[in-house]
Amino acid sequence: MQCILVLEDNVFMRVVLRDKLEMLGYDVLDAPDGESGMRLFHKHLPRLVITDVFMPGKNGLQVITEIKLNNQETKIIAISGGGIAKNSNCLEVAKAIGGDRVFDKPIKWEEFLNAVNELMNSEG
Repeated sequence: MQCILVLEDNVFMRVVLRDKLEMLGYDVLDAPDGESGMRLFHKHLPRLVITDVFMPGKNGLQVITEIKLNNQETKIIAISGGGIAKNSNCLEVAKAIGGDRVFDKPIKWEEFLNAVNELMNSEG
């Protein structure tokens, strides 16, 4: 299935991401946390996963690790506003463990959507 899975605990951000991606013509699934997101991932095997780094329960770094252990061809975008660790290097870690792209919040939408299109249309 050529769909995108969005994992974001902030309801407003999750809705905005879904709306912007659907306007580009993508099928979008979403979840508020890593646990329910991974259930959707295993059921639908999306081409791209967009995950917040800081979420309750299973966080984005755990999600990236689990996806990359099982499905190397899935593309991943990690996003973060910093959460409680505003000055941490969480996005560098996300990239090092398998994130294809990383974005700070607030998201620069043109750059972000270009990255989504590029990853959705890339080979392998």
